[in-house]
Amino acid sequence: MAMFEAELRALPSVYRNDQGVYLSRLARAYAVSGEPEQAAAAADRALSIAIDTESARAMAELSAADKALQRWNTVAEVATFTGRLKLMSGTAPSRPATG
Repeated sequence: MAMFEAELRALPSVYRNDQGVYLSRLARAYAVSGEPEQAAAAADRALSIAIDTESARAMAELSAADKALQRWNTVAEVATFTGRLKLMSGTAPSRPATG
């Protein structure tokens, strides 16, 4: 995965949408490899880019990363990412109206 990260760093900044997609894929690779903290960090960075670029492709890839991270939902970094993803994708549970 070090090569993948090096390639991401070399990607020109004008390819921000692609960077979000590739970071999402890196997050899933980390998750599949059993590295949930690194996966959550990459996914969180990808989510920020996906929000900024309004990238449906990156959001789809993040959904796959989220599924790969489900077994680590008690890891703080994973829980934070998952909560942010749900909030941004509109699937967060609604809160009751207050007074």
